[in-house]
Parts: sequence; C-alpha cells; structure tokens
Amino acid sequence: MENANLNGTPTTVAESKRQVSKPVLLVSTLCLGAVGGHKLYLGKWLQFTLSLLFCWTGIPSLIALVEFIIYASTEKLNEKYSAHVPSVVMIVLSVLVPIVTIGIFASIALTASGDYQRRGNMVELIVSSQGAKTTVSEYFSKNNKLPSTELAPDTAGEPVGRVKVKIARGGVVVATVPAELDAKLAGKALIMVPKVEGNNLTWTCGVQDESMLLVVPSSCRTVLPMP
Repeated sequence: MENANLNGTPTTVAESKRQVSKPVLLVSTLCLGAVGGHKLYLGKWLQFTLSLLFCWTGIPSLIALVEFIIYASTEKLNEKYSAHVPSVVMIVLSVLVPIVTIGIFASIALTASGDYQRRGNMVELIVSSQGAKTTVSEYFSKNNKLPSTELAPDTAGEPVGRVKVKIARGGVVVATVPAELDAKLAGKALIMVPKVEGNNLTWTCGVQDESMLLVVPSSCRTVLPMP
C-alpha cells in the first residue's frame, strides 16, 4: 500500500512509519541547515539539492532557522515527517561537517594572515631603499647624469633595518631580502631603476624573481633583470 508524503512522492506504509527523532532533527537543522543537510534526514532530496546550490546566498540558513523553530514547537513530528537517513549518520554529519568547515576557513585565514605578514615585511625593502634613491637623485642633480659605476657603500648611506642595499651601475638600487625577513625569498632582491626624463628622475620598481610578485606592492609587480 502506498500513500504520498508532503512532496507528493509515493511512499510505502513501512517507510511512512520510520520514526523521526526530534533531537536529531533539531541538531541536524542547527548544524547542517546552511546547506540543507536536515533535508536529507527527511528525504526531501530536491530541497536539499536547492539548498546546497544556493547556500552561498544565506537564504537556506534563514529558512533553516525558521524550520528549527517550527520543529522545536511541533510535538507530533512523525505525523508530518518520516526519517530517510539513520539517526547515527545524521549525528556524525552534524559533528563532522562543522568541524571540517571551520578547519577549512581557519586554514584560509592562516594563509591569508601569513601572506599579509609577508607583504608587510616587503615594505621594509622599500623603506630601506629610500636613502639610496635619495643618494642617486643628489648625484644626478650635481652631475646631470647617472653614475656609470657602482657607488661606494658609504655613499648610499646607512641601510635601514635588516636589509642590505646597494647602488649599482646606472644608479639602480638593489635591496636584498635577508633570511630573517622572509626565509623563502632570502637572497632575492627588490630593484629600483632610475630613468632620466628631462631634468628629473623617474623610478621603475620591480623584483628579481616571479616568486616575489604576490608579496610586493602592486607598483613593484614587474620582473626586472639584476644589474
């Protein structure tokens, strides 16, 4: 003998008598409602699929909140619903899915935090090169040309912090990444190339290696040859 459930799907009498555990339904609605996981428990496959597809909108979460209140205030759930997934499976999913989700977001957050820290460290390269850029500008003002040889280290002034800065031929400023600043990029350099335009100097900022492109400011995301 068959009857129809709320979705109009034919079910047998045996299926209609599958008992719904109210605690399991409430827990699964609370923990899995954002992706429509509680719909699995009730055998509402279409609603589960739609909730999963549109979970990014937040709408399934709002619907689940309303349904949680409805389920909590309904005494005779078995007269309206039937269970289609074992309760133990729903409990396991209700525990594992939030844990996995939190783990994924935590991993993304830690990665983003690490990238942000590395970008902050790269600012030190730019700050450290400012004294050398000033030295090149002063040289140009006095001689009306760029230096044809590497300037002496003391000419570039004292390096700032941990970064080693040198002024290469043509006034190119090279700031080398120390290991304590970024172990992955140690030995690679930020490069600033001067260009004479009339009576002024303009600077092109770039990096020695493509691996630095994601951690330097957008104005320096160009790979330049080492002088």
